[in-house]
Amino acid sequence: YYHKYDSSKSTAIEILDPGCSVCARLFKNIKESGFEDKYNLAYISYPIKNPYSAGKYKFTNSYTATRYLESIKLNPLENATAAADWQIIEKIFTEKDSNGISYQSRINNDLDQAGTTELIEGWLKNIGYSDAQIAQIKTTADSQAVVDAIDRSYSIVEKDINTLKIPTIVFGGKRLEGLVEVNSLK
Repeated sequence: YYHKYDSSKSTAIEILDPGCSVCARLFKNIKESGFEDKYNLAYISYPIKNPYSAGKYKFTNSYTATRYLESIKLNPLENATAAADWQIIEKIFTEKDSNGISYQSRINNDLDQAGTTELIEGWLKNIGYSDAQIAQIKTTADSQAVVDAIDRSYSIVEKDINTLKIPTIVFGGKRLEGLVEVNSLK
């Protein structure tokens, strides 16, 4: 969850791809509307597969970023103000490097897998993970447990939710696909 679970709030689930620019715009709308404060906001990271190339993804490093997000969920940072995986999502979706280039654009267009993992590992260090914890996250990211978690996410998105577009957000008994405007999230 974005914030610590609150039993007095309903749950909302966002389905996102770390490389998807529309997902980034939806995240910014969620933040602008205060949606993450009204719901127990969770997400499913869903790297969109490339329909033209087996084993490839629409956004080159989405699967790598997703592996790390799943690993961070399994290795949470104690006493964090916001969940560490959400902090990484926020950096990907909203922040820019020293040249003013969005990190999402850098990950999609400029970095290879090693560069993406190095960037994420640097962020983990900056938000409070020790070197040993980061090494554990890296090991977990390469584990069968993470592959299985991503496979479960695909099953949930494709079979249970039947999502047709990414991003999708499910809350209050409705499923909204694509970019959802700020007013619809208030």
